[in-house]
Amino acid sequence: MKKRWLVSGSLLALLVIFYFFFRSQSEESSDILIEVKKGNFEITVNTTGELIPVNSVSIRGSMGLRQSGIRQVKINKLVPEGTEVVKGAFIADLDKSELFNKLVEKKDQLTKEQAQYTQTQLDTALELREARDKIVNLEFTVEEKKIALEQSAFEPPATIKQAEIEKKDSLNVYDEEIKVKIKKETRGR
Repeated sequence: MKKRWLVSGSLLALLVIFYFFFRSQSEESSDILIEVKKGNFEITVNTTGELIPVNSVSIRGSMGLRQSGIRQVKINKLVPEGTEVVKGAFIADLDKSELFNKLVEKKDQLTKEQAQYTQTQLDTALELREARDKIVNLEFTVEEKKIALEQSAFEPPATIKQAEIEKKDSLNVYDEEIKVKIKKETRGR
């Protein structure tokens, strides 16, 4: 009897297994049938990522902007991204106001420096003229002292000595003034 129960239980289990196996297989193998038509075969792939063009050019601003002290420039107009352009075509328009302000500032600075240079030239010319006049006056003073020394030939020795000292002093002042004039002339160049 045990054997009978065992055989009938195994048959029942086998039937249940076959039922589930064939039932699931028949549901999976249901085919979709479509009528064949002639036409374009389109394949569409949706994905995310970044496209890298075959040909591209990096565009950088002018290096002269950095040298002139301009670090940021506003873009007024820009062609849309992805636009195909040719060499020499319009790409962007930059704001020129900051560059214009720098240019005006530099022109003002140049004008001030030119005025200062002109003033220095005039001052130097006046100083040299004064130095020349002073030298001419000192030449006359030296001549006067020579004449005074010559005229004191018959005077007492103390008077002659005094005339020699005055002549020597006037020559020293004259020599010093010549040196000052030379320094001013070389400085003015």
